[in-house]
Amino acid sequence: MVALALVACAQVNVRSLGTADQPPAYELRSRTLAQLKIEATRLCPTGYQVLRQWHSTQRAELEDNPLLKRVAQAQDFIGAGDAVQAQATIQCKS
Repeated sequence: MVALALVACAQVNVRSLGTADQPPAYELRSRTLAQLKIEATRLCPTGYQVLRQWHSTQRAELEDNPLLKRVAQAQDFIGAGDAVQAQATIQCKS
C-alpha cells in the first residue's frame, strides 16, 4: 500500500520528441526536479544533457491569500489543478 502511494506521488509525464538521426530526446514534467533526474537517468542509461529546465516552488499569487492557497491545494490533490511544477527537456547521449 505504501509503495503504491509513493509511485502515485512520483508520477513523471514523459513525451518523446522526434529527433530523426539524433539520439532520443524527451520532455519530462513532474512535481520536482529530483523526480525528473531519476526518470532521465532511467530513460538514458548512458547519460543525458539538459537542453532546458524549469522549476516553480510556489504560486506567487497565492502567498497572501490562505483561502486561495487551500483551493489550489485541493485542486492539486484531486488532479484538477496545474500540478506540474518542474519541467525539463533532455537528450540522451549516444
